[in-house]
Amino acid sequence: MRKKSLSIILATLLIVSALTGCAGQDNSPQQNSKPETTSAAYAKILTYKTENYSQQSVAEFNKALLNGDYSEFSEAYGTVITNILPNDENYDFIMLTLSASIGEIYYEHVEKSDKFGLYSSVKKQTQPVKPLPGEEYIFFKGGPIYDFSFFGDYWIEYTVPDPSILTIEERDNALRTICTEMQKYVDKLSEAEIMSGNIRMLLKDKAIELANNVSSDNIELSCEIGDIEIYNKGTAIIE
Repeated sequence: MRKKSLSIILATLLIVSALTGCAGQDNSPQQNSKPETTSAAYAKILTYKTENYSQQSVAEFNKALLNGDYSEFSEAYGTVITNILPNDENYDFIMLTLSASIGEIYYEHVEKSDKFGLYSSVKKQTQPVKPLPGEEYIFFKGGPIYDFSFFGDYWIEYTVPDPSILTIEERDNALRTICTEMQKYVDKLSEAEIMSGNIRMLLKDKAIELANNVSSDNIELSCEIGDIEIYNKGTAIIE
């Protein structure tokens, strides 16, 4: 699943010339998410966050991306997403709104498909390991280490019957709801439930429930569960 997501991002950045010829939950303390080296790129992509962008139709917003210098925009987007951190005030716009629209442009213009997709993931980490005397600096530098870690990938697939009707706000709310509620669901699962051997089915059932709840006449969604990784006191389970 991670390879699928990465290939779409890379392909999106690599097909810029073709497109322009035809016409991209961590609560721990974070450092500054706009280093000076990316400030110009950051400013470039934020020009699309207009006062009423959320009320634009998906068709109108995506057209605005293509009508600009898409090569410059794609390069700027690629720079920003490698540096941005979750506490950034524009994180949602950059990692959800722009990511979804870039994916839609890729599927429509390259894959010639009316099915779009967005990658997301969930995680749960418990039992933080206490550093041994003398290893505090190593732990601080590398971040906390846990005896139990769970990571799950999933792919949200969706279709938009009429992009000129669906607004960016409606699309983003549907996608955001699935991402947010999937993580909340995992947060409530016990280690025993995750280790039960039935975690893929649990995630699938919850994803189906959420996709059905947020689907409407303007957008229809479904979910596919991807890679699952569990690390429990040195034992790895990967499927």
